[in-house]
Order: sequence, then C-alpha cells, then structure tokens
Amino acid sequence: LQLARWLTGPAAPLTARVAANRCWAHLFGRGLVPTTTNFGTTGTPPSHPRLLDHLARHLVDNRWSLKKTIRHIVLSRTYRLTSRPTETARARDAGNKWLSHQRRRRLDAESIRDALLAVSGELEPFDGGPTIKAGTKSEFGYEFDDRRRSIYTPVFRNRLNHLLAVFDVSDPNVVAGDRASSTLPTQALVMMNNPWVIARTRATAQRVMDEAKTTPERIDRLTRLVLGRAPSETEQRLLGAFFDDTMKSENPQAWAAAVQVVFSCLDFRYLQ
Repeated sequence: LQLARWLTGPAAPLTARVAANRCWAHLFGRGLVPTTTNFGTTGTPPSHPRLLDHLARHLVDNRWSLKKTIRHIVLSRTYRLTSRPTETARARDAGNKWLSHQRRRRLDAESIRDALLAVSGELEPFDGGPTIKAGTKSEFGYEFDDRRRSIYTPVFRNRLNHLLAVFDVSDPNVVAGDRASSTLPTQALVMMNNPWVIARTRATAQRVMDEAKTTPERIDRLTRLVLGRAPSETEQRLLGAFFDDTMKSENPQAWAAAVQVVFSCLDFRYLQ
C-alpha cells in the first residue's frame, strides 16, 4: 500500500503521464511521447507537453479512471478529425506531428475478431466468468471456438489464437509497450481461408438475407453492416453484376462469397 501511494502520489508525477500517454497511443496509433516505454533522456520528448500534463492531471483528478480519460479524449475535436488530410495539412504537417488530421489506423487483432462476431450476429455479450474451458489440462490442441469478446480469449504462452496472432497480438512471453501494425500477405490469406472466418461469413450472409429481401437492399445492408457506410457506386455495380442471376441472388453460398470479399477489403480492417 505504501508503494502504491508513492507511485500515484504527487512525488511521482511520471506515473500519470505514462498512463495518459498509453491511452493516447492506443486511440491515435502513436503517443504524445512516441517512445511509450521510455520517458527518459534517451527517449523522444513529448510533442505536446502541456496536453500530456493536462491529460495526466485529468486522470488523477478523476481517481485514476481510465474510462473517463478515454471518454475525455474521444469526445475531443482532435480525435474526431478525418483521416483524410487537406492539402494544407499535407504541406505543413506531412508527418502529422501537430495532429492536423486523424491517423488512418488498422484495427487491432481483438477488434477485428470482435467485429467479425458482431456483424455476423454471433457475439455473446456475457461479462465475467471463466475464460478457459472446463477440463482443459494442456494448451496444446486447444480449440478457440468461443464467441465472447476477445478480452475473454485465453492467452497461452505457447499457443495463441491464430487469427489474433496473424494480426499482431502481443507475444505473452515478452514485454511489449507498443503493438506492431503490419500488413502481410498472410493476413489476407487468413481472411479468405481460415475456417473460423469462413463460418462468420456464412452467418453474416444468412443475416443479410434474412434482414433484406431484394438484391439491392441486401447489398446496401451488407456494406452498412460490415463497413458502416452505404455502398459506393462501384461497389453497388460490381456486387449487382455478381448477383445478376436470379438463382445466385437466392443462394446462401453466393452471398457468403460476397461477404468474404467485403470482409477482405481494407475498409473493414482500417479506421478512416
């Protein structure tokens, strides 16, 4: 208790700064101090020191509530900026050091998995409880077939959920202050061939067919459900051409193929 009070007391202001910077880094893809694990003299100085101090003070004043700190950040104008920079922003702030626009970021591994379950209608909204199946004696051969949020997915030292691993989930065997955000061919291959992902495409296809009746309505429902927006003219035309056959338009396998294409596109995995 004495150590905890020292770490969070006024004599140790670095703790609040580090915590606030971690929140910012998670939401923006890069911290106000880019070297999130190094606030020392060999690290990078903060780009906005007064903003960092403000967030640290907000965290302390709200009894170290990370939820309130995150809410404070995401309701700001800076967080809600578009990720498409203006010509002026490109010229004056090409590296986005001064936060002239939002960063285009790929969803983290857990969010991709949760999104697949959410759009398919299979996400089980249960809080708490055990994360590992009853009777499990070894991590080898463990089947990750649960449908709860990824925060409840077991993390074994020698066996990770394959979908999470391919999208850069942190290695539990090492300390990691930052997550990698790679773009690899294996990620596209997993979205096209992984049996767990294919099962989600089939469930999503059935949901789309149940919730809309005509092909144009289903295309609109599909893109709004998966991408969070209406289909573009090109998407409407290409998907419409794919379903020009009446038999195909009522075929669940054809709709599953269309869902898989939309799941595999960059707009599903990246935040604008």
